[in-house]
Amino acid sequence: MAQWLISLVSFLFYLLPQNEKAIPAYFLSLNVETIASTIAFKLLLLIYFGFLVFKCIQQIVMLSGFRNLMSSLDVHQQTAHHDLIKKWNRKLKLRSDMRLCISEKYDSAFTFGFLRPIIVLPVSIITTLPPAQIESILLHEIAHIKNKDFLVNIFLELSEAMFSFNPFVWKITREIKVLRELACDEFVMQQGTASTTYADALYQLAL
Repeated sequence: MAQWLISLVSFLFYLLPQNEKAIPAYFLSLNVETIASTIAFKLLLLIYFGFLVFKCIQQIVMLSGFRNLMSSLDVHQQTAHHDLIKKWNRKLKLRSDMRLCISEKYDSAFTFGFLRPIIVLPVSIITTLPPAQIESILLHEIAHIKNKDFLVNIFLELSEAMFSFNPFVWKITREIKVLRELACDEFVMQQGTASTTYADALYQLAL
């Protein structure tokens, strides 16, 4: 990572005049409009690369936080809810080694990881919701794993960084994120979950 940053700084330095003596002659050879456009271009380029570095570091921090998440959560392999995960894993013929974590640190359910994804459920869900609603929440998270949304999310974040100057990219990525959640909701309903059961589960999660 350090070598990558050094290369980026070297590239940006290369865009500037190479020595102090060249600076006056460089600017004297340009008119005001050219100077303004050159400075604006380099400023925009600097902002672009700065944002790109920020997004890349953000993704690296997120991925490195996976280890901390793994060590801080209690993975449950022998619970009735994990049996549900294994049942749907077999039914959907998924190759992912899904695992279940029950945590007191989080208030909402989410999925993390790709090769060995972890489904994190808050303790409040386990202790307050009936089994049918818990299963509907698990199905929603399993849908994310089935659709490989973890990788899709990384791709979207990098796309926003690389094409941050294009507002259409931001609009498209937002639409994809919304459609991704709707696809998971539709998947839950396709598995025979009653609409009232799933709606009640989502309502309880929103409280």
